[in-house]
Amino acid sequence: MDNNHVSVWGRTLEEYINMFSLNGISSSTKILSIADGPSTFNLQQRQRGINITSVDPIYNLSVDELKEVFKKSYSFNKKLFIENKESFNFKNPEEMEQVLAKRQNTFNTFIVNYEMHRNNYNFGKLPNLDLTSNSFDLCLCSNFLFIFDHVFDLEFHINSIKEMLRLSNEVRIFPLYNINGKESKYLNFITTFLTDNNYSWTIENNDYHIYKDGNKFLKVIRLTE
Repeated sequence: MDNNHVSVWGRTLEEYINMFSLNGISSSTKILSIADGPSTFNLQQRQRGINITSVDPIYNLSVDELKEVFKKSYSFNKKLFIENKESFNFKNPEEMEQVLAKRQNTFNTFIVNYEMHRNNYNFGKLPNLDLTSNSFDLCLCSNFLFIFDHVFDLEFHINSIKEMLRLSNEVRIFPLYNINGKESKYLNFITTFLTDNNYSWTIENNDYHIYKDGNKFLKVIRLTE
């Protein structure tokens, strides 16, 4: 497998709600969603009248380029599921195929909306985003930090979290495991950094169960002075 591959792998509004425990979030909440990839979260939230800004490095790619990148990620993740099946909650091969089909359907929906409404998708790369400080109520980072801790080092993680806290008072990061389904080697370093720098943080359970024991996210609050 390509150990440096970072998947372009989209999820739905329902999955975001489960990943980040968003059921109690007000409709007036200004959300910054980072590393959305080919998700339908932006589309579905806008359909509900929710104020959302989605940012991802892939949002400068053409439709054809995105299709090629997704095709590679699809193959990568199918191989990951098969070769590391003990790390996942699939009861049988049919469940794995259902998840893969859901990812394909999500991408198909996303790519139509991306082609029609490119302005809804903002190009940007952590750890430096060209956005105004304190512009958002909630920042979400989905399936990027921690999970690719074999690609991005500790400094990148710390600087990325600091950047998100510059933009929003509250940050939620999911998952806390790495690509092999194990707790990220950086998690303890990150929580120590947060404590030492006067951030309030908790690790909270969610209702998302692709990886075994992977149903947790990190919630960080920037304390006011």
